Amino acid sequence: MGILYLLVTYFLFAVLPIGIKILLKDNYIDAYTLAFFRFFFGTLSLLAIQYYRKNRISMYLNSWWVLIGGIGLGLDFILFNIGLKYTTATATSLLANATHMIAMGMFGWLFLKENFGFIRIIGFTATLVGMVFVTLGGQDLRSVFVSEYFMGNMIIVFAGVIWTLYGVAQKMVCKKARTIEIIIPVFIVGTVLTGLSAVPKFGNLKPMNPAQLVAVIIVCIVCTGLSYAFFAKALQTVDMVVAGVIGSLTPVFTVVMAFFFLNETLTASIVIGMIMVLSGTLLLVSQEKPSAC
Repeated sequence: MGILYLLVTYFLFAVLPIGIKILLKDNYIDAYTLAFFRFFFGTLSLLAIQYYRKNRISMYLNSWWVLIGGIGLGLDFILFNIGLKYTTATATSLLANATHMIAMGMFGWLFLKENFGFIRIIGFTATLVGMVFVTLGGQDLRSVFVSEYFMGNMIIVFAGVIWTLYGVAQKMVCKKARTIEIIIPVFIVGTVLTGLSAVPKFGNLKPMNPAQLVAVIIVCIVCTGLSYAFFAKALQTVDMVVAGVIGSLTPVFTVVMAFFFLNETLTASIVIGMIMVLSGTLLLVSQEKPSAC
């Protein structure tokens, strides 16, 4: 059952850049307000789940790690939205997932003194080279810096690095409470942060038509709030190693959906980059020690 929860989670993660791309396409909503909506409605959905299950919220609301995680995830949501305006959903999913894996691996190696053997080096190298192929997008190195997607790709990579603050915080407190109990206070911090950044934009909001309303619900409640709830449920029975392996499917889901729903083209460079990113990711998670928390 845990595997099923993981598959649903990563499918929703894959839908996320597609939905955000659609919402931002016609400047219906700005990146800051959308980030706030994701946190606000995501928090409400998580609180509703906990209330329905009669479970508590984490006692570590005042933890520095929770504050750091909320700031990291809040900045990531904002930068993720901004980056998506300037690049494709395909590149976004690949670059974000690769950056998360590399950044967390480097943190574990440098600060937690985790093993960094030959296979991990190969995995890191393959993932990095794959990211370069995705960023190039079929262009030569000289022209990529003037590419219409270069700025967006770099913002997504930077967002992935910032996300590491949340990833580290989650890792540091994961043995003190269940994932969903930790993520609620993190979401509350993110709601405050993104709310402050979105306040100047509220006066420019436009009325929503039914299609846009559905898109907002899918992005904010289903793909943000419910996905983390499913992920928390999955981690109760599935090791982190297995979760990492299955997480490699996220970019694949996104690539397929972007091709059909956003008419994004699949260049040879993107395909090669995707294969290398996924291969590198699988090598990295294969070296992780089983840990459910």
